[in-house]
Amino acid sequence: MPGSSVRSPEARVCRLVVGTAGHIDHGKSALVERLTGTHPDRLKEEKERGLTTDIGYAHFELRTGSIVGIVDVPGHERFVKNMVAAATGIDYVLLVVAADDGVMPQTREHLQIMSLLGLERGAVVLSKIDLVDAEFAELAAEDLRSLLAGTFLERAPVFPVSSVTGGGLDALKAHLEEALPKLEREEASGAFRMPIQRVFSAKGFGTVVTGIPVGGRIDVGAAVEILPAGESARVRGIQAYGLASAWAGAGQRAALNLSDLEVREIGRGDVVATPGCFRSTLFVEARFRNVGALRKPIEHMSLLHFHTGTTECLGRMAIMDRPRVGPGEEALVQFRLDREVVVAPGDRYVARATGPNMTVGGGVVLGETDAKLRRMRKDVIEALRAKDEGLADAESTVEAALRAAGAAGAALRDLPRAVGRAEAEVRALVKGLAAKGRAVLVARESRAVHTAALDRLGERALAELASRHAADKLRRAFPRAEIQVALHADADVFAAAVARLVAGGRAAEEREGRLRDARHDVTLSPRQQEIAALVEKAFIDSPYATPRPEDIPALVGATAKEVEPLFRLLVENGTLVRVGDGVLFHRDAIETAGARAVAWIREKGDLVSADFKDVLGSTRKYVIPLLEHLDALGVTKRDGPKRKLGPKAP
Repeated sequence: MPGSSVRSPEARVCRLVVGTAGHIDHGKSALVERLTGTHPDRLKEEKERGLTTDIGYAHFELRTGSIVGIVDVPGHERFVKNMVAAATGIDYVLLVVAADDGVMPQTREHLQIMSLLGLERGAVVLSKIDLVDAEFAELAAEDLRSLLAGTFLERAPVFPVSSVTGGGLDALKAHLEEALPKLEREEASGAFRMPIQRVFSAKGFGTVVTGIPVGGRIDVGAAVEILPAGESARVRGIQAYGLASAWAGAGQRAALNLSDLEVREIGRGDVVATPGCFRSTLFVEARFRNVGALRKPIEHMSLLHFHTGTTECLGRMAIMDRPRVGPGEEALVQFRLDREVVVAPGDRYVARATGPNMTVGGGVVLGETDAKLRRMRKDVIEALRAKDEGLADAESTVEAALRAAGAAGAALRDLPRAVGRAEAEVRALVKGLAAKGRAVLVARESRAVHTAALDRLGERALAELASRHAADKLRRAFPRAEIQVALHADADVFAAAVARLVAGGRAAEEREGRLRDARHDVTLSPRQQEIAALVEKAFIDSPYATPRPEDIPALVGATAKEVEPLFRLLVENGTLVRVGDGVLFHRDAIETAGARAVAWIREKGDLVSADFKDVLGSTRKYVIPLLEHLDALGVTKRDGPKRKLGPKAP
């Protein structure tokens, strides 16, 4: 790619990016030039006017030969959106304050933005000390200490520097030489994602995009996806600070040469990513902090500029857990944007007012959704809090996504996009959660459900059973499918919830897929006990010519209303067994018939229905369904018109 420079073979690109911040004309670009030997301004008008309007780049070479990237940001208020785009991926900040000017509006706003973007490390440069005397420089330093109190730069070293005379530069360089190697990021892992800062076409190479990857790594030859457009491309080549590289990863500024893609198809704000791991959205869930710039609460559905990565767009901020957000307060919110963005849990963002133009807050992205959330709802707030608590690490992020999915569970093919991680990593994390008892895989391991959601579904199932038991005290159990439909639950998820209830001894599964609360037992009155015994006796007395259900009331001397629930109870507890439409047998009669069939086959080799009629003294109406039932039990096995011994013959 163009612009390649020749360096010693031992030169190495550090996984670390330094960025500048500060007010306009406080000497940020001049400082970068003195540190690196390269002026970061690249646009003709910037060089002519001496005013940085866009992102500038350079690199700082340590004594060891290792290279650290430097990103220079514009300081003018009109170019704050470029400043936020430049700050994406920065690890260490140099806050530059001119000694002759002191703290200015963009000094404060840039410090706020860096804090909102999660910066934790940096140093302060008191520039232009050649323009003031020692007393004035000390006053400026005192003003700085007041500004930095309570911020991440409160204990940061302060370096008085002159980019004109070179005064103080040696001390600053010595500090960077010592501090930066200790702050290098670990080897990149996970799904690759790089917000695009710049796009251009290079003669002989085609489309080139630059930026700072915020996660993962990408290799030469790998396929990538450009979002939100959804375009596909392949990485033809990679450079980092003019050095050809086989890969690019988080913590280094990279240039990717992309094939099969036209420059006009992409731009700043787009994202280059591992295919299938991210998606674009109009709805972003977030934690928001009001920094107090407006000195008043921010109202529900306020129109704000939303900045994340290198993207800037307009959106309404829906406040989920309170009426408004006062100065210094935090809230759970959903941004409803005017165009699609690409985010992942843990991303940082900045929100600015539409008028007056100032940073009013920001925070951390919790996730994204397909639709508007309903505010002030307990379930919505709990799901957002779970996502917030789950930002600690990759496993927690996946667990939070499963919690948010609730009883519906999450398809494993969809989870990577929800959490912004590679599919193999997500599957491994889900299996790890399952091994720890915090998730359950269902539907042939194609979906995952958090155990808390399963337990909530189980409690609802128990409540439904308790209600049914109370309404029908003589009903021992209820069809599991009926309970599932009543709860509008997925069949696989409901089965997993029931399995947990049964394992915990809180529910019991009965014959024919019936379910009951384990605490429930049927208690019969003396009259009911008498009728139940008479019904059972009617089947025992005529074992292979059993009565029809509609004839039983007359046989036992009771009303149909009295008999019906008791007859059903005898079927449910297995005393009477239904073996065909309208044909029932006593369980003892079935056991005896099975024993006789086995004895006949062992003596004579096989059994036909005509012989079985004679053995039982019955008719075809009863013998055929009874033989089919014995087949189903595995006692016998059909072979044409004959029966042989089945695999479960006693």
